[in-house]
Amino acid sequence: MDTNIKDYTIHKELPSDWQNPSNEVFLKAEFLQALADNSCIGNNTGWQAHYIELGTENITLPCYIKEHSMGEYVFDWSWAEAYQKYGLDYYPKLLCALPFTPVTTDKFSGLKLDNIATQKIVQNLNNVCRDEQLSSWHINFITAQQAQSFANENIHIRHAVQFEWHNKNFIHFDDYLSLMMSRKRKMIKKERQKAQQQIDSIQQLTGSEITEKTLQTFYYCYQMTYLKRGRQGYLTYQFFKQLVETMGEHILLVTAEKSSEIVAAALFFYDEKTLYGRYWGCVSEIEFLHFELCFYQGIDFCIKNKLTRFNPGTQGEHKLLRGFEPTLTYSAHHQFESGFRWAIENFCAEERAWIQNYYQACLKRLPFK
Repeated sequence: MDTNIKDYTIHKELPSDWQNPSNEVFLKAEFLQALADNSCIGNNTGWQAHYIELGTENITLPCYIKEHSMGEYVFDWSWAEAYQKYGLDYYPKLLCALPFTPVTTDKFSGLKLDNIATQKIVQNLNNVCRDEQLSSWHINFITAQQAQSFANENIHIRHAVQFEWHNKNFIHFDDYLSLMMSRKRKMIKKERQKAQQQIDSIQQLTGSEITEKTLQTFYYCYQMTYLKRGRQGYLTYQFFKQLVETMGEHILLVTAEKSSEIVAAALFFYDEKTLYGRYWGCVSEIEFLHFELCFYQGIDFCIKNKLTRFNPGTQGEHKLLRGFEPTLTYSAHHQFESGFRWAIENFCAEERAWIQNYYQACLKRLPFK
């Protein structure tokens, strides 16, 4: 294959004919446009939109030129440090991913990544990086099949673990609990009871039910979560406001009230099959309320609306005890500095082995009979 052939077009803004054949919520034009419209990306954020339209494949990849590795959830800080140690620039780099959204999505618009298609994608990403002097390209949160296609082209593959809940045609929350060992079942009932006893009410709000005042209170809670860590959240209030206006039918906001005031809130997105837990915050710490709003209310919503899957967000082994099962995630990476390729390949191989062992250990900790 002639690696000098270029078959791509760069768009610095979201194309007006943006396609999302799978109808995945985070690949919707409304979501991506809200990020740009409200300065969550662009300007001095370190996220510069660089959508890559591939001609022969008739797809456009959601890409960004990155000046740092924040907001990606596939951590490559050690690689950047190694480059710096040897006087090399790791940034800028090219990232194909959804900003601040560690969710596996089909970024290839349903294209089957056979050998030819994968080779063309690799070739074009390589050419983009060489033309614009980028150190590397990365594609985060792809499917297992897509990862294998890239591995066949000698692209570095990384694994990680998330935790997900699966709906087995439950009618009530107790149907789910019935699958658990008695001790774990009692633990969850106790957590729910204690959390609910400390507040007055819990509301599940969608679409037009989410008022501006309620959204403002949620945003305050959201920022409080980050301020406790000494920094601000990545996303602006106007971003959330625009999403409620443009795609409110895909947003669930769960609030907890005490003395007629919202004391905690959790925001989710959902589509026809899946609920995604994304953002949480509280005004004051109330024992087990995080579990109630972020996990148990989400499960209730899935059961009531017959959603088959619930992805509550990254990390958190505490999810295992509440029945969220481990699932592997995948990402693909290619660097152009030949001196680092062997070391990074070894790093990825060792990491995959460790992740596989961790995944198996997580399976043994699930609370089911």
